[in-house]
Amino acid sequence: MNIDEKPISYTLTDAIQMHKEFPRTFLIPTKSEIKRLKVGDMVKLFFQTKDEFYNKEDESIFDTERMWVELISIDDNYQNFTGILANQPICTPYLDMDDIVHFQSNHICATMLPYDIAKIDVNMSCMISQRAFNEKFVDFAIRKKDTGDGESGWLFFYDRNEYDHWRNESLQSNDKKCEMTQVKVSTATHQISSLEILVEKEPGIYIFSENEGDYISI
Repeated sequence: MNIDEKPISYTLTDAIQMHKEFPRTFLIPTKSEIKRLKVGDMVKLFFQTKDEFYNKEDESIFDTERMWVELISIDDNYQNFTGILANQPICTPYLDMDDIVHFQSNHICATMLPYDIAKIDVNMSCMISQRAFNEKFVDFAIRKKDTGDGESGWLFFYDRNEYDHWRNESLQSNDKKCEMTQVKVSTATHQISSLEILVEKEPGIYIFSENEGDYISI
């Protein structure tokens, strides 16, 4: 049965609004990433069951599910999308795998777009501070132009203050020492998902903009 013939038991979460409320933990695709989408690509949406369909007495049932949708239609402005649900819902009534879902760009929470291989080899190495790695956030980053074989040129820091301490050893103390670790780019992006939108960028200095939901050059 087509979803248009059944009750619409859910609403879709506004990912942009969620990102504004939780900019460091609820990351969303950038505008450029949205414009790279094409028919056949997968995007993730949050389906929230409407109150009239939600059984609050059943503690095994959640009111929100994250599910993947395969794109079958995209308008010229990348604002309106149509897709086929790729997962079988567990908690959302009147919704099944292969149902048609209509949504807009602000509902897209994640994509499965691959890296741009021409710009980054995820097997290359990068340097990341121990604090940034442990706390899973990078607010300040530098990509150098001249690098050796197997090096991406990326340096990732928790924030600008940490970078300043790293550059100037006289500012460092036992409680503010910046320890850097060399890892593969793929390891860094697996630990900190927001880096996926950063590692493809050209050499330069970048900070994370909460308003843009992206790393911007300074």
